[in-house]
Amino acid sequence: MLRHCCTFLLISCFLVFFADAASIEEVNRFDKIIEVGDVLKCSASFNLKNNDKVYKIDSWAIMKVLSSEENKKRYRTTQYFRLQGTQVPYIRYESIVVVTRESRGGREEIEPDSVQVFYPAAPEQEAALVKEVRNMAPFYYSFENITFTHFPDYTGKVKYPAVEEEVTLYCHLLGK
Repeated sequence: MLRHCCTFLLISCFLVFFADAASIEEVNRFDKIIEVGDVLKCSASFNLKNNDKVYKIDSWAIMKVLSSEENKKRYRTTQYFRLQGTQVPYIRYESIVVVTRESRGGREEIEPDSVQVFYPAAPEQEAALVKEVRNMAPFYYSFENITFTHFPDYTGKVKYPAVEEEVTLYCHLLGK
């Protein structure tokens, strides 16, 4: 049912780590203040169509910086998806994501052995989801997709393949 769409949404959420056109100076400043132990939270709400039915989804990701080098950061990530109006997420992904900065954007890559999936409504499908996520190719993104709203907080515009409309992600640096 909704499980496949959420697999494809997983890595795209991390695009906004550097992702409406932030200047290179803002990106550099943001990159310099992120330290080991810092936590970022990104959230979004969107409509997802599946089998002629529309689901209203809330998603959020919590990302803790595990290591920070000049052009590379490792994050322990937990991403949740919940049907609007419910209290409990229906699926949760955990993994380590490596973000490597490039001249006009970056590359995100999931460490395959770090992937865990929790799908209480269908635990028998968790292994298949883990396999799908482990086989995902690196994701490339451009800095042109971010707007710093109140530095260091920012929004990012993302177009997910499984979602008809562009999604706005709201990201906040929570600190340590």
